[in-house]
Amino acid sequence: MSASLPMVCVVVPALNEAGHLEACLNALLEQDYPRDRYHIVVVDNASTDDTAARIARHPVTRITEPVRGVARARNAGVAASREECIAFTDADCIPCPHWLSSLVEGWEDPDIGCFVGEIAGAPSDRLIAQYVEDRKLISQRQLLAAMIPVAATGSIAFRRQVFSSAGPFDETFRYGEDADLTWRLQKWGGFGIRYNPRALVLHPNPDSLIRLLRRTRHEGLGLAAFHLRHADDIRRSQISRARYRRAMLKAVLGLSAYPLRALKEKRRGLPLRQALTFPLIDKLHSLALMSGITSGLPPGPPPTLSPARREAADPAMTCPAVDYRDRLIHTLTRDPLFLRPCEPLTDQVRRELETLSLEILTAVPDASILLTGSLSVGEGSWRQTGNVTTCQSDYDLVVLSALPPGFGLRAIRRRMRPLLERHPASADLDIAYVWQPFLQRGWITTGGRLLAGDPRRTVWLPGLPAPRSSSAMTRAFLSLAGAHLAPGQYPDKVSKALVQAAQAVLLDLCRGRPRKEWVGLLSREVIRKRVLDHTEMFGRETAADVARAVAWLNGEPCSPWPAEEHARRLDTLRQMRARIRPPTGWLQGVRSLAHHARSEPQLIDSLCALSACWITGGAPDAGRLNALPETRGCPAGRNPVESYRLLHDRLAKTVQFYPHKIRWTRKNGFIL
Repeated sequence: MSASLPMVCVVVPALNEAGHLEACLNALLEQDYPRDRYHIVVVDNASTDDTAARIARHPVTRITEPVRGVARARNAGVAASREECIAFTDADCIPCPHWLSSLVEGWEDPDIGCFVGEIAGAPSDRLIAQYVEDRKLISQRQLLAAMIPVAATGSIAFRRQVFSSAGPFDETFRYGEDADLTWRLQKWGGFGIRYNPRALVLHPNPDSLIRLLRRTRHEGLGLAAFHLRHADDIRRSQISRARYRRAMLKAVLGLSAYPLRALKEKRRGLPLRQALTFPLIDKLHSLALMSGITSGLPPGPPPTLSPARREAADPAMTCPAVDYRDRLIHTLTRDPLFLRPCEPLTDQVRRELETLSLEILTAVPDASILLTGSLSVGEGSWRQTGNVTTCQSDYDLVVLSALPPGFGLRAIRRRMRPLLERHPASADLDIAYVWQPFLQRGWITTGGRLLAGDPRRTVWLPGLPAPRSSSAMTRAFLSLAGAHLAPGQYPDKVSKALVQAAQAVLLDLCRGRPRKEWVGLLSREVIRKRVLDHTEMFGRETAADVARAVAWLNGEPCSPWPAEEHARRLDTLRQMRARIRPPTGWLQGVRSLAHHARSEPQLIDSLCALSACWITGGAPDAGRLNALPETRGCPAGRNPVESYRLLHDRLAKTVQFYPHKIRWTRKNGFIL
């Protein structure tokens, strides 16, 4: 087993780190990685304290680099190593015992050239250190979720080939040389990045405001150098000193909103001292960062790319995406689509998705297509009726394009109507059209993975915040209210409602967080695991209900939901609804207008009241049904079941009103 593990050289640059170095080396020597498969090289970067004596106490290799500079020290460590894998950490970091073994997980994939672990702050009772940890200022996940994904060398490993294809650390960088190298290996080296949060190191956070602001200013200087070096990969406005001066003025004027920000932090659950202090530190941190960027940029207008650099910035170049354990690109020929194997149907679905993608790209040439829904996480379902196997999962596609939605949707519908009429798809098809600026600004969010189109568009996905939890909760109540209308599918509908409600609660916990923290909630298995992990929050009975619902949907042996217990299921959904925060903000106001002036909380109230009209094990209560506001305008003489169905369909049209989406069904063809 150990023979299959790579030989690793751990490089630790040290400059006057006598106070921290021994703790770092002790932690490295106690790794659970086989001791004969790694060795440690400490680069003494012209230290003037007793760093050399501290190194001599440990069975590690010491080399010296007389010219100071962290990039030079790391390059010296690379030059002194002979191993196929070169890992880096800092002298003031303390790696966890499984750091190295977790860091090199996935080494067998030759497309991955950089293996990134997480950096967390060491426990501290100092206010500034707590601020850094709360804001995740040293988190690798935050760096990888940026528009241009980069990583820091506090917890990282590289293949040796990276240094021959992308080059060594750039020694002209005083700060930010690690971000430069990790971007170059993706851009020119053709390697991808794998992120593993289990490869954790603890790093002491700054314990005073002066140290924090000094470090932040250094980060700004590194960002400025990065922007100048990679000007062809970023917006021209980011290389303008005037832009950052305006931003500094805006940050100062933003102090007028301090009371609201402090109140928001208090509502988030922070102690009063932190709630009052953190918004002020936010402003100082922003000013220090922009001061460093402004100092590092040259005066005058932003530089213009020369013709040579324009040619070097090849528009056809595709950068490998970061592997977040939720890959951003879908490999249609290899990735599973269905939870239970069904080879003939799987092959048919793959061919259909490939044909649909080609047709969409023909209609909108600059588009990129994301596959979302259960198929994207390998949890598609199918049904066997006699000798006929049918797909039970919709094809959910999101088309991302710079073309305005009206033109793009019209072109797709015109192109695909004759194709689907001649060769109908084996499942219903949902096509959502997203205008590119909406995704870039985070106004629209989506899960799934890239199916076809330009891979560079995936750089926007990691930073997307979690979808609105209220939308998932609305769909849950819609599923529960419709469970009675198809008695044969009652267990399926109730199970789906419970899973969607649990997903809503978990999404609410991830509100505002980047994709990595919520995209797994597209999977029923992940929902079941997280609900069971949060049994105390959900309650033992609710957690058991959600686990049973997932088991039913996955085809695992379990008893179906009886219709006589419908009231209990409704109470369960009500309890989970009480745990999510209602949507707020101007965007919610716009959505309410789009939904015929009805907000999502109002829609949930209507669906909840409608579902409560059904008598346990019987039919709707006519008195309760007629008391609902939605019954106004209903034709007289309908029996309660027909009235219930009519009201449910009316609410469903409101809930499922998506102006940016078209739908093709096997039964009715195209539906706007």
